[in-house]
Amino acid sequence: ETAIVLLHTSPHNSEIFAPLFGKLASLRPKMRIIAPDMPGYGGTDPLPGPPASLEAYVPHFRAFFREMGLRQVIIYGTGTGAQLAIAYANAYPDKVANVLIDNVFQASQPERQIILANVFPDLTPGPDGSHLLKAWDLANSFTQYFPWFMADEIRRIGPPPTPEQAQKTVLDFLNAGTNYAQGYQAAFEHERPENLQRLNVPTTIFRWEGSAFLAQIDDLIEAGLPPNIQIADTPAPLTEHYKAVAERMVKGVK
Repeated sequence: ETAIVLLHTSPHNSEIFAPLFGKLASLRPKMRIIAPDMPGYGGTDPLPGPPASLEAYVPHFRAFFREMGLRQVIIYGTGTGAQLAIAYANAYPDKVANVLIDNVFQASQPERQIILANVFPDLTPGPDGSHLLKAWDLANSFTQYFPWFMADEIRRIGPPPTPEQAQKTVLDFLNAGTNYAQGYQAAFEHERPENLQRLNVPTTIFRWEGSAFLAQIDDLIEAGLPPNIQIADTPAPLTEHYKAVAERMVKGVK
């Protein structure tokens, strides 16, 4: 059986795909759609030990898909999930029918070094509750600037989140625990041109007009991509974007 698999970005979980589920269900009501939480996020236990790389997560997804009886998967990933989709397809190309990715780009080596050298704040609970303010400051910067710790206008990627949006991100950070940064760090280390270039399965990169990383996506496209990787332009409103994503996904279903 072939199923659509949705892989979320960190520190969030599969709950972010609720609107996309609706779009897919309206197009293919009987299609099997699975949105697992990445180990360590949402409701899933973390890996047994610290991941040496993003590839450390891949065998766990393979075991899960095998347990679910899936012969092949169509994988959609965004952010961290996009890198997981690339890593999985490179490890098991015969088990992947299509890869569809959002918010994917390749950082330069200097950018990567700066980001990996600036660790995420320690959110270990403290008796004075100061970890909550750290989590709030991180959540407030996370969607405004890239990197989040360089809060100046030249680094701005989006408007300030609403208090409700920041609260949701804070809860996701805290739910993931003190190792909340592991998935993000592993994914960022994986964001290298050679990993994308190695893909040999049909792949779609969404050039979403509403993406906070549109400029970086354009840089990636301009650098050149192999013929098996196609670009799909989608409109800025999230509902219209997800409609276009869903339509592209179900086209790959046999």
